[in-house]
Amino acid sequence: MLQVLLTVADLAGLWNCSRDYVYRRLNPSHPQFIPHKRLPSGDVRFDERELVGYLKSPDKQVRVPISGSSVRGGIEMTRNRDRRGSLLVRGRNRKFWLVQWPEGERRLSHKLGWRDEMTVSQAERARRQWMEKINRQRDTAGDSVTLGGFFCDHYWHEETGQYRDELSTKKPSTRRDMKNTILQVLIPRWGKRTMDSIKTGEVQSFIAGRIGHGPGKVSRKTALKWKNYLSSMFTAAIRLEAGVTRNPCAGSETPGGRTRTDAGLLYFTASS
Repeated sequence: MLQVLLTVADLAGLWNCSRDYVYRRLNPSHPQFIPHKRLPSGDVRFDERELVGYLKSPDKQVRVPISGSSVRGGIEMTRNRDRRGSLLVRGRNRKFWLVQWPEGERRLSHKLGWRDEMTVSQAERARRQWMEKINRQRDTAGDSVTLGGFFCDHYWHEETGQYRDELSTKKPSTRRDMKNTILQVLIPRWGKRTMDSIKTGEVQSFIAGRIGHGPGKVSRKTALKWKNYLSSMFTAAIRLEAGVTRNPCAGSETPGGRTRTDAGLLYFTASS
């Protein structure tokens, strides 16, 4: 019997979703990884037999609660999510309320307010409001992928030695420089991290710590180029709905100048 393989367009049409929705789930680190085959040309194909049981119809009984699943195009993705978050008390001298929730392999947190200024019911209300905001972002953007996975899916495929969609249209010199910078600088630092877990303070500290003279140090111009490349990756991730809702490079300060965003562009002001 002849085996029929589906293309990304076929699968997107079958599931009534966007192609980007499928592409995001080709990374093995994605919690909703879709089993697939990659041809020597770099194209992706799917064996429909391997996808049986991957998605379940919402009219069928599933073992996970509806609040912990996502419905897209009439099909329900069975995945668990922490919709509540944990309310904690932290602080040595002055105590404060903290909400904590999981994102991938990490647990993120947000300070809600001082304990002596908020009752338990007020803290619970603040926790619910904050988690509603987080869950809205998740439902809108989807689950984030790692920086390394996003690079492999949209910038450079190591096995085939081919540039992907985000680099293929750029000048040859820009493609080479951007690919090498991401592979040699950004991937070693953040490659295994989910993109939505990378914070502005981390980017600022990393860039500032690499500027200077001596071993391991680079010029300010080179460091700003690194940040530009990282920023462009986040801009692409937001556009492609890769589970990212903000660019951590925007608003971060750099020795000798400050970055700001305007109409989606990144600028660097000269030092005074």
